[in-house]
Amino acid sequence: MHILIVEDDRSIAENLYEFLESRGHQCDYADSLAAAGRLLAGGSFDCAVFDRSLPDGDALSLARRLRAEGSSLPVLMLTARDTL
Repeated sequence: MHILIVEDDRSIAENLYEFLESRGHQCDYADSLAAAGRLLAGGSFDCAVFDRSLPDGDALSLARRLRAEGSSLPVLMLTARDTL
């Protein structure tokens, strides 16, 4: 499975990357919405893991844009938020 990890905290991204690759998955990494957009435009992913809060915005906006464009890419949102 080809997975896009979008996370600005390098240690969290490295842990996810290592865990998923050790289980046979291929991973790519982006640390911002802009970088994720470029990777999504040029690659083919089976799913994505998004950190909700990124330096250049809320990953929910990226997920909404993907859906508006007709993408059915499965997305798992991670967040450190503890309230709505």
